[in-house]
Amino acid sequence: AAREAADTGLLRVAIVAAEQDGVPPGMLSPDTQRLWVIKAATLAEAVETLYHEYGPRHAVTTQERDACAHLTILDRPVPLATHYQTLPLLREVKPEDLSREDEARRRERHERDADDGPAGLRVMDILRWEEAQRQVRVTYQRVGLDDVFTRFQELTKDPRKQTPSSPIPRFVVLGPPGSGKSTLVQSLAWQAATGSRTLAGKRLVPARVRLTQWEAAVEVDERLGYLPAYLAHQYQAATPAPSAAQWGDWLRRGDVLLLLDGLDELAGVRGFREALQTALRAHTACPTVLTCRTVSYEQHKAVCPDFPVFTLDGLEDAQRDAFIRAFPADHADRFQPQPLMDQLNRTPTMRPLAANPLLLSIICFVVDDRQGAMLPATRGELYDHAVNKLLARGKRVEIHYPGEEPSLDEKRAVVEHVALHLFAGAEPSLTFAGQTLTKALKDALRELGYGDAPAPWANSIRADLVQTSGLLRGDAKRGYFFLHLTLHEYLAAAALARFVNAPGGEGWETEIEVGSRRRTVRDLVDHKAWDARWQEVITLLAGQVADPRPLLDLLSNEARDDVFRHRLAVAALCLPELPTTRQAWVEDQIDRITTAAFDLWWQALYDNTQRAFDRLLRALPSLGQVNGRLLSPRWNGLHRLAKGEKRSLRPAHLLEAVASLLGDHNRYVQWAAVKAVGGLGSAAATESFLSRLPDLLSNPDGQVQWAAVNAVRGLGSAAATKTILSRLAELLRNRDRHVREAAVKAVGGLGSAAATETILSGVIDLLRDPEKPVREAAVEAVGKLGSAAAMESFLSRLAHLLRDPEEPVREAAARAMGALDRQGIRVVKEVHRTGEVALAVFTKRTVPELSQ
Repeated sequence: AAREAADTGLLRVAIVAAEQDGVPPGMLSPDTQRLWVIKAATLAEAVETLYHEYGPRHAVTTQERDACAHLTILDRPVPLATHYQTLPLLREVKPEDLSREDEARRRERHERDADDGPAGLRVMDILRWEEAQRQVRVTYQRVGLDDVFTRFQELTKDPRKQTPSSPIPRFVVLGPPGSGKSTLVQSLAWQAATGSRTLAGKRLVPARVRLTQWEAAVEVDERLGYLPAYLAHQYQAATPAPSAAQWGDWLRRGDVLLLLDGLDELAGVRGFREALQTALRAHTACPTVLTCRTVSYEQHKAVCPDFPVFTLDGLEDAQRDAFIRAFPADHADRFQPQPLMDQLNRTPTMRPLAANPLLLSIICFVVDDRQGAMLPATRGELYDHAVNKLLARGKRVEIHYPGEEPSLDEKRAVVEHVALHLFAGAEPSLTFAGQTLTKALKDALRELGYGDAPAPWANSIRADLVQTSGLLRGDAKRGYFFLHLTLHEYLAAAALARFVNAPGGEGWETEIEVGSRRRTVRDLVDHKAWDARWQEVITLLAGQVADPRPLLDLLSNEARDDVFRHRLAVAALCLPELPTTRQAWVEDQIDRITTAAFDLWWQALYDNTQRAFDRLLRALPSLGQVNGRLLSPRWNGLHRLAKGEKRSLRPAHLLEAVASLLGDHNRYVQWAAVKAVGGLGSAAATESFLSRLPDLLSNPDGQVQWAAVNAVRGLGSAAATKTILSRLAELLRNRDRHVREAAVKAVGGLGSAAATETILSGVIDLLRDPEKPVREAAVEAVGKLGSAAAMESFLSRLAHLLRDPEEPVREAAARAMGALDRQGIRVVKEVHRTGEVALAVFTKRTVPELSQ
């Protein structure tokens, strides 16, 4: 009976009399994975034995629980339990490593979701630059953190050889600075310390190790290269403190959650890399998480070549909204979460930024204003406000300048020049050594007239940027990096704009020295227009120069472009960055770029070569946002789609032209126009489009209907009109399982705006659908419908799906129930009173009182 109780996790320790016979020898050691039997002559002796084993363990978990209880948002502490949003992971899989079944499924999904448009690019934008540097083409599999800890062996097996991996989760998490790697480590430590992160029911002792600190300790005392010795040293302040021997026992038994942060920050201390590799090989029973910056991983992967690699994904819209509501605003009476969320949904250029936790905090920081600021119209304006506000923050430490402290604009000029020098370096890097940063500061100060001996100024400005504004992070030992890559790109663009806009200067012909070469600004941009790393710098530059016409002419010149019109796509991406007043100046260029880009996309659609013109697809929302005119008297692509029909189209604005084609009698033209709506995204959420969508959702042509359902997802919450929701409700009951699946995904994309009675009823029915993909999509939609889904009919159905024969459906059901807010607690208690369901439904982080 004791063994059965131990197998289910209900019993850990049994205390028996010292003379008790018949105890299996394997149970007399705490190393046992199930039941530990303590023989003791007295109760005091038993308590002492327990205290020796669990006292230090409790001391470490308490220390970690308290240390990790708060996270910092732009230097402001907030409770982790209420503010941290768990990010999904993206597993990088090279296409040749995919099994045939997975590849077939991926292709099928691509065909069905090809209309997702910009939504499919949302979370990947921030990784664009780093992927280009690694020159690796990968496929991403989206995996939840809970999945990694519960299904690690299944997720990481070799699909070609079907070789089973270890069931113990040991993996690397990649991401650029600010993506949340260290915060993930902090959250995992807090979860382990509070007991909400276990492994097969076993409580874990969290051990957070900053690898640079371990390396520095080894440099002083090489004996600390032995991991148990270092952990004893690191946690020596705990009471009672565990010894190295106790740490060794815990590591050997797999009781420790090893969290090793900052693999890329190692300085190269002799012998440390070998010590780290030895530790990873010796403690394979321990779940282990290593973090590393993306670009740097190639240099360090020899440390853990067998570890699978994951990249942090971005925030879902619901997570983004929860973050905004919980933001610790300084001016809470003026900070308005709902208008900010609505603005983000309507602004295609801002929405991708809000998927990144750090950039979202910057957005909230800018909007949190005494005067009640609104979200800026362009990214450039957002970063401009953010930089000025950061530079003007109150002093957290006293900075001593060798002369009068520079003004805000003077500091901006210095940091912009530094950003450009560092960005144009010979080797791409996210982190800069102290010497590199100092040289860039001195060079910038000399150029700006601070004399031939600018070292004291350089030291003061570096301290100011790191310790006051926070625009720079890091230190001389670990290296320095900008608060976020995007801010670095903006500052580099601002430096170029400063040269071009200089009064009495030579404009685009101004000669500057970057990357050890002197060239004009025009030549630099012309040369870098092919470089994916510089794309954001160039688009942000367009919004900051006084006259953007020379830049747009340079990028849209067909004679200097390739056959796939890469530079034309960059020109299109520049257009939304132009302030409204400047858009009026360049109306003719906007029209020409719109015509060329959309005409090419339409032709690629006919030729089925859209993948070769991926950049143009990414540019469609930008074209929709500026809504230039289509000047062609006849689009060649439309002519061919119309199967020989000869007709001309009068010049019209892009949105007007596409809207007119939605009612075309030719089904090929109609289908292409609906796909264009999905690609244009929220910019197409106008009355002319929304009034036509209901008929398209009922179109007898399957392809047109399919494209219309996916277009609803692309349009976002603006598409949640009464008529469109009514048609979606009908499609939820369609006989074609592909249509049902697409419709319920569209409902999930609309979120709480789609929570009407008929929609909710249809989604409930799909929770019983015989097709697994439909059930899975339905439970995912439930998690996005918000509190409206926290009703007994949903929760009882989802609770049954926790025992669905298909594991993905079970997991989706648990995620959906966990996503519902606290209104669902009472219903769950009434419908299923067992602790089993409660634990499966809500994580301790979400609803601690219920899971307890």
